[in-house]
Amino acid sequence: MELSFVTWNIWFDDYQRQRRTEVLINEIMEYSPDFVALQEVTPDTYENCFKKIKNYYRIGDVRQAYDTLILSKHPCLNWSRYVLPQTGMGRNVLLGDFSLPSGKVLKVGTFHLESVFTGQGEELKKRQLQFIYDITPPNVILMGDTNITKPIETLFVDFYEKIGSPKAYEYTYSGSMNKNIRNKKMNSRVDRIYMKQEYKIKQFFLLGERESFYYDLKNQYVPPSDHYGIFSKLQI
Repeated sequence: MELSFVTWNIWFDDYQRQRRTEVLINEIMEYSPDFVALQEVTPDTYENCFKKIKNYYRIGDVRQAYDTLILSKHPCLNWSRYVLPQTGMGRNVLLGDFSLPSGKVLKVGTFHLESVFTGQGEELKKRQLQFIYDITPPNVILMGDTNITKPIETLFVDFYEKIGSPKAYEYTYSGSMNKNIRNKKMNSRVDRIYMKQEYKIKQFFLLGERESFYYDLKNQYVPPSDHYGIFSKLQI
């Protein structure tokens, strides 16, 4: 069977947050993915936007200033949060077991690694990612914001690398393209989708690049987040 996945850091900033989130949700729902992994979901966004979504189960409670959330078309048998090692920001991985129509159970998770970019920050994030690898089974699909700005070696299979690393989808956080980012020289692929078991990737592209979605009161285009989302479809 084919299953589709979206991951998106939706940006916790309060600048027209509800309006941006509504636009972002509309774009996601246009593609109607089986699973949606979200990062930086605030309590008010959860209450005012995500609780209104129909035809999706919501997995994960949002009790911090912002947190992760999973939306699923498939029933969740159980879910857990695991605090990431050495986090000073309350970062965690949210994992759920989902019952598929085929009778199989698929493990799906989302995470947000530490937002530390100086000193030993890169090594900390690598340790956090290794922790996630160690606690997850072979059938896991993991989606999230790594905050890792440089190419790294990991035991996970990276979807983007698996499809040949196309330049068109290289940057999910792009100061040169995204008007919500002040540092115009910042271009990085911090958002990633991983798997251990090698399923066939049928589709892969970015969300949030189209300029027809959101305009502010001055009629200027504003992207729905400072990150672009990722859509992918697998043969499971």
